[in-house]
Amino acid sequence: MKKGPVIPIIAALVFLTLFFGIGWRQKTAERDLALQRAAIAQTDAEQSKEEAKTQTAARVEAEQREAEAKKQASAQAETARLALKKSQGETQEAQSKLADSIKSTPTVDDAGRFVATFEGAVQRGSQPVDTAVGKIAMNMAYYDGGAVAHMIIYCDYPAGSVASSGGPDKVCANASDGAVKNVNGTIRTSSPYQLGDVKGLEVVADIPSKDPKDPSSASVARLRFFVVGDRLYQVMYIGPTGQETSPEAVTFLDSFRLLH
Repeated sequence: MKKGPVIPIIAALVFLTLFFGIGWRQKTAERDLALQRAAIAQTDAEQSKEEAKTQTAARVEAEQREAEAKKQASAQAETARLALKKSQGETQEAQSKLADSIKSTPTVDDAGRFVATFEGAVQRGSQPVDTAVGKIAMNMAYYDGGAVAHMIIYCDYPAGSVASSGGPDKVCANASDGAVKNVNGTIRTSSPYQLGDVKGLEVVADIPSKDPKDPSSASVARLRFFVVGDRLYQVMYIGPTGQETSPEAVTFLDSFRLLH
């Protein structure tokens, strides 16, 4: 039996087996690498997708928190506004009650021996004035409402001065003339006025505007004069023209009473 030709054939088979075996292993390795890369890529994609979902959820949550914060801020602002409105309303109500209380509370002046109801808070003052019978004190109780004023003035003359000056009627007439002249006014009406058992005088006078170019700022004075002993009382309402018969004017003037 010849053995020579078998060796090359076996060698060739071994070579082919090795050759194709190596190629197959290389292809298998490449395929495995490709599969690994694909798996990694898929994993990365899924991670990116999850991260995107997480970011979206976080953004939505942040937007919801922001919306809720705005809602709460708006609710707090509305609560504060309502509280302020209520406080202002209560303040206005308190001021209104105080004003009504002042209006409805008579002012008793013991030194002046009179009582009257003013429209608002009463101020007081006194100043010396020169008269034909010498210097006397002019005592005042008044309410200053800007465009409107309520005032009561009383003066004590030396004993016997009223009688020597012509009596109560003459003193009232002279006082009314002097008061109107002092404000450059003009007497519109003058008539007797009776307060209980005391005779007096009521005068309505027009007071010109301080600004000739603005006649609308002219005013009116309604005054009542009374003499008790040697004391002269002047009760006056001053306000816009046409208001001399208003409820406010009449209420104040009629509230004046003497305390004997």
